[in-house]
Amino acid sequence: MVIDRAMFAQECVRQGTFFGVHPHYMLTVAQYRSGISDESADGQIGPFQLRQSQWNANRENEEFDLHFTPEQIGSAIRQCAVFGLMAHRAFDTFISIKGRNPSVKELYLQQWPDTPPKKLDENLQQALDTTAPLLEPAVKAVFEDPDSAPPPITEIGQATERPVSPAPPAGAGVAPEWYTLAMGEIGTREEGNNSGAAIARYRQLAQCGSDHDPWCAIFVNAMFALCKPPVPGTKSASSQSFRTSPDFKQLDGPALGAIVVFWRKSPRSGLGHVGFYRGETSESVYVLGGNEDDMVQIEPLTKSQLRGYWWPASVALPQVAKIIVPPGTPKHQTTKVT
Repeated sequence: MVIDRAMFAQECVRQGTFFGVHPHYMLTVAQYRSGISDESADGQIGPFQLRQSQWNANRENEEFDLHFTPEQIGSAIRQCAVFGLMAHRAFDTFISIKGRNPSVKELYLQQWPDTPPKKLDENLQQALDTTAPLLEPAVKAVFEDPDSAPPPITEIGQATERPVSPAPPAGAGVAPEWYTLAMGEIGTREEGNNSGAAIARYRQLAQCGSDHDPWCAIFVNAMFALCKPPVPGTKSASSQSFRTSPDFKQLDGPALGAIVVFWRKSPRSGLGHVGFYRGETSESVYVLGGNEDDMVQIEPLTKSQLRGYWWPASVALPQVAKIIVPPGTPKHQTTKVT
């Protein structure tokens, strides 16, 4: 199957940002090793031409929540995640030895030290140049503020830099239990129209909703039900139910993990969206929630439709404070691929 180069570039931007690896480096390596194809030869598989032993050594990682099977090595999307971890580890190793950031060539040789030197510089530079046009449209598709993304690399001897991590910045406060649980669900997708086994699990936990119902409020209630002890929810599939429930108090402003509610179509429609507050820019609120592009992810929603912030009445109120999302944060955090 032919790999869609534009979509692959977007995934390199997402995973590169998450793992702290320059996305252009990831694209360059895939171009150099396979021409960004899913062909396999001599035991080397997929766009990064990974061997099964390399895949197996990196497919499981608790810190970055990677949990892949040996058979999933052929997935180009999953290879982006695993290669991101491999490059992240190689980057750290190089810094520990040299005390500085590696160049494209140095990072590549850190990962593949036995690479034949013949035409390495020429071919690696060609791959860098070939993939440069893919980077700008991918960055525009992934980043809310494209100008803050790391620029293309022009020379293989140029030092690479770590992109900004999408994790909450220092000073954001301690995440409440329901937010941490929701982070563990990132990447979970529906099947069909608001359906599937994962969504049925959320409905069972939340004790509300029916098959095919929009499930953003169901997801929020499910995360409260998973807490130990459980936090009382609204037992309603309505995104607006948190505004009127006696079990939730409205906050004067945002806090990490606060319930954030939006209206849709019109403020009187009764329609909208609900999720957990992650941070904000001048125009958007970043929301961790379900039923966002048919999955659990973090995405920015416009402040023009913001209703406000709520907190469980049974839990001590948080310190209200804005969390400014740093420049370079992707529009969508969908890192957990299942």
